[in-house]
Amino acid sequence: AIFSGAFSIVTLPNMGTAKEFNIEACVAAQPDVVIIPAKLKNVIPSLEELGITVIAVNPESQQLLEECVSLLGQVCNIAGRAKTMNNSIEAFISDTKDKIAGENTPSVYMADNAQESVNYPLTVTDQTGRSVTIEKAPEKIASSYYISTSLLIGLGLDRKSVV
Repeated sequence: AIFSGAFSIVTLPNMGTAKEFNIEACVAAQPDVVIIPAKLKNVIPSLEELGITVIAVNPESQQLLEECVSLLGQVCNIAGRAKTMNNSIEAFISDTKDKIAGENTPSVYMADNAQESVNYPLTVTDQTGRSVTIEKAPEKIASSYYISTSLLIGLGLDRKSVV
């Protein structure tokens, strides 16, 4: 299920890579929010001058990945799905460690059917420490970083993505 939207992503406009961002393609896509790797923070002022909201992410360690998933869940009003994804990742890691140690434990499915509700405008702190205000629930999300794009797909946001 996590890859169900992956095939639709290849038909979307290309915003660039983790090393280089295509500002023109991004502007043409008219996203509500742009997710970029923190290493491209030099692009942020140009996008903000154009009135584009930017969230910088830095999922370069397990802790930062968990924070990134939570941040994307908060921004996109799907905190419950983000929590479920983080729990799944944590369970997978724990299970793998146990298997390596020679212990075989059962897999656990955790369901969360709580109503998610975020009031916009929403102010979050991105992974470069910047305070960013999201004026409304994003309908279009641009991402140039394969990790954040994969997380968006895993969170079920492939229909809102313009990579």
